[in-house]
Amino acid sequence: MASIRPYGRHRIEVLDVVAEMSYWKQAFCSEDMVAADYPFDRYEHAFRFAYDAYLSNHELALDILTLSLQAKYSQQFDQWTRLPDQDVERILRRVWMRLGGTVNPPDRAISRPNGSLEPYRH
Repeated sequence: MASIRPYGRHRIEVLDVVAEMSYWKQAFCSEDMVAADYPFDRYEHAFRFAYDAYLSNHELALDILTLSLQAKYSQQFDQWTRLPDQDVERILRRVWMRLGGTVNPPDRAISRPNGSLEPYRH
């Protein structure tokens, strides 16, 4: 699991990636977040991407970052590796929530029946 420890004015992020991947691999079949047509290995890169995104942006709500994270994901992985946007969004949301991150901007929670991660707009 992850922990965030203060260090002076900075925060140090500590994450046991092996333990986290093991958790998701075990939970993979029981979670309703990805298509069951593929093994966990097909999704592992997206979980790692989500953890990197969280560690770099944990102070921000996920909904604010969604468009930029989608663009970064598309740039980082080729068309044969990329997952459908909806799968990546579900993975980002689940990782953000597992690590205690904020999904919706404070005081502006947006309920979306389809689970979409469209960013908050004024």
